[in-house]
Amino acid sequence: MLTLAYQGQSNRVYIESEDGEKRYFKCRNKGLLKNKIVLENEYGTNLGKLKREGGREFILIDGKKYYLNFLNNKEVEIIAEDAQEPLTVCSLDLENPSPEAKKGLLMILCYYLLGHPQKREQPAMAV
Repeated sequence: MLTLAYQGQSNRVYIESEDGEKRYFKCRNKGLLKNKIVLENEYGTNLGKLKREGGREFILIDGKKYYLNFLNNKEVEIIAEDAQEPLTVCSLDLENPSPEAKKGLLMILCYYLLGHPQKREQPAMAV
């Protein structure tokens, strides 16, 4: 289970996992005309982008597209580009959500659905 919170003044998404790990991510407008929305981790590394293509919005992570299909004001499907069925259907229970809040929360959710960050075992060292 993940707890997500959006802080509108700084465009940060805070996340806390069941195991107590706390992180924050930033959604920023980048580019010459500030028309690209990117997701950055707490160190400023780009993790994904939100784009539009043919009137549809999608999140681009690791070179793969994940389309957003808004069912109503609170529910959205996340569908991988090569799948027929949605990966998940999410309910965003927000009071007076801004478009930035929705986009930031969906980008983080998609990022975590893909298994990021993956916990890796430390390699054993022989002496």
